[in-house]
Amino acid sequence: MNVRHPQGRRWLRSVSAVIALALALTGVAPRANAQQDAIDRARANAQQWLLTRIDRPDLLLVEYTYSLSTWPNTARGCPVAGQTYEAQEVTGYRWTFLFDNMVRYEVHSDVDGNDVALCWAQSLTSEAQLGVFNTTTFAILKPEAWLVFPNENASEVLFAPQPDAPCDQPGMRVRVLGRVASGVTADRLLTDRLAQLGAAEQPDARENAGVSGRSTVFETDCGGAPRRVKLTAFVQYGSAYEIEQWAPASHFDNWHPLFRNMLSQFTPGSGTLIPGMTTAPDSAPPAASDSASEPAEPGEAAAPAPVDLAALPPFPLAHVFLGDVFLGTLNNIPGRSVTNTPDAAHRFVTFAPDGLALAFIDGATAQLRMLPVENVSPRTLAGAVA
Repeated sequence: MNVRHPQGRRWLRSVSAVIALALALTGVAPRANAQQDAIDRARANAQQWLLTRIDRPDLLLVEYTYSLSTWPNTARGCPVAGQTYEAQEVTGYRWTFLFDNMVRYEVHSDVDGNDVALCWAQSLTSEAQLGVFNTTTFAILKPEAWLVFPNENASEVLFAPQPDAPCDQPGMRVRVLGRVASGVTADRLLTDRLAQLGAAEQPDARENAGVSGRSTVFETDCGGAPRRVKLTAFVQYGSAYEIEQWAPASHFDNWHPLFRNMLSQFTPGSGTLIPGMTTAPDSAPPAASDSASEPAEPGEAAAPAPVDLAALPPFPLAHVFLGDVFLGTLNNIPGRSVTNTPDAAHRFVTFAPDGLALAFIDGATAQLRMLPVENVSPRTLAGAVA
């Protein structure tokens, strides 16, 4: 059934009143009204779930359709990769909702409008409307009609019209790679990833992306048809991100400018994940110390366990130590000195967004100074800045 808002005209209301009176005399109206009320409640439940799922509570409903369906398992006709479902027949409603953003969504629910599965979305306009997707780990532009399918900790997010990313449609996947060692570049990440995939990038395809990213393009097979992929790596504040954007090879040139626009607004989040540290480590008894420690007196805190610096990850680190700026890694403290003026005040020690350069203010000379992390001597960028 197809229902459009707002309903009817005045003459339709008059006809409806006459029909309702006739039905009331035959006893049909109460049963029909009860059934419609149940459908309306189910529609409201499914619609509310959808608006919450796509984080767009402001959208206004234009029209909707529904039909009663039966599915062979609890996926309700819209399985998501990586999830398991019970093999039992499930009856419910197949809904489509068209909102004022001119995107039509299909969801499947039980007969009460609950246990909803998000199936697909389709834009009814010729131009893709972009909106910002935000998590604690990153932010990026995405087409309004693309659905969002994150993993459990949002370290990998699929953006696509359907959860199975069909070969004949465009899509995007963002992976949070976590912290990387000092000196790792976006180009190096691209080269390593292409080697893992066994893919050959197109000639002269490498280009800058956003503030600190690098991109390339390669072609692969998808369901027997060529798919072209734009692969991008970002290294910002010592953390790395990988973005894949794809479309059928015959449509890629149309999507490529939009892909670039989406990448131009990519930013890291404040809650960057660290691979290997997103789950709690296995509990194990503490290693015995070479020197016996005295037991804590009642009311006193126990002495902290010794830290093995060599076992720490090689996160880039810059700090002021004994008056000078030192550059190193977390597992190699204090690192190497990049200044030799311990009596001067060194302030605002800051990494570049890509983690490949370090800047600070030398209070003795009132200069802003910078050095690539692989060099030893800083150079002056500006004076009279103190």
